[in-house]
Amino acid sequence: MHNLQAKFKVDAYMSTQRYLTASMRAILVDWLVEVQENFELNHETLYLAVKLVDMYVSRVCTRKESLQLVGAVALFIASKFDVSHHRTISFLKKLRNQCLLNTSSHQYDIAKLTKILQK
Repeated sequence: MHNLQAKFKVDAYMSTQRYLTASMRAILVDWLVEVQENFELNHETLYLAVKLVDMYVSRVCTRKESLQLVGAVALFIASKFDVSHHRTISFLKKLRNQCLLNTSSHQYDIAKLTKILQK
């Protein structure tokens, strides 16, 4: 169990982020809470999404413009652990409309985020 905790430990990372601040992270978490409430997702899904965001941002210098995308993808991945397939697809479609996940400029970010979170 201790090895798993060490593997998923997130060190303080805000001092290494050039483009993000703690208040930006707080705004993202507030938005994730809103999405979680609107889609009636479990609290554990929200907690996992925030953990995934923190894991990603602690490893990758992230621009402000990509932060909501990182949060949306993290919430989508977290929801895969918790809700039915049908609901997940519906969730992603609605989230895509809110965050413009289908724009070509974000395709690289999505692939990069997925690769890092799989490690």
